[in-house]
Amino acid sequence: MALYDVPATVSYVQHITGRPKGATISIGAFSKLPSLASAISVFVALAPVTYTAHQGSKLMSLLAAMHVDLIYKILGDGIFTPTPGMLQMLLPLECRIAPSLCDDLLGSLFGHGTPVHYNASHIDVYLEHFPAETSTQNFVHWIKNVRSGEFITYDGVPYQPQRIACPTYVFYGTQDYLADPQDVATLTAALRASGNYLGSTSLEGYAHMGS
Repeated sequence: MALYDVPATVSYVQHITGRPKGATISIGAFSKLPSLASAISVFVALAPVTYTAHQGSKLMSLLAAMHVDLIYKILGDGIFTPTPGMLQMLLPLECRIAPSLCDDLLGSLFGHGTPVHYNASHIDVYLEHFPAETSTQNFVHWIKNVRSGEFITYDGVPYQPQRIACPTYVFYGTQDYLADPQDVATLTAALRASGNYLGSTSLEGYAHMGS
């Protein structure tokens, strides 16, 4: 167990740590399930996308402008499975051939980070799981969040980060279009009210896909 289980566990944690979606759903879960939060010694949220009143992603804005019925008509009401093979082949190719165009595309979705924090050689890694499989309901859920500017459940019930019972620290990028610094400030204000807020660090020049 010492030679195999522990390294495998650490490797697993390293591979799942750092995903903003994980931070988002954890904040939602901890605010709803105090017993779960109490089992966590320290929660570190990396680029958490919660409140969205100031988000600047063109994709999110486009989706929010569409009628929900149209979204379901286009995507169906179940699993949304894109064709990643073609996209994962073409997008890295585009980024090698026309880096500025690639930067404009990704920047419009996630934010234009300072070049020093954006490793072009890792573009294949960035795009390995983009776009990932999700559900139409997830799209609609985010549409509702963007339209309201609040951090809400699919049914429109507000999450309450001020109820989170575990010590929480937040990292966010100053150029992030999804976890906009003004929206992160709304989140941290709620966390302060919980009495378990440890603080936050803003990473200058980092966007949502910073490395």
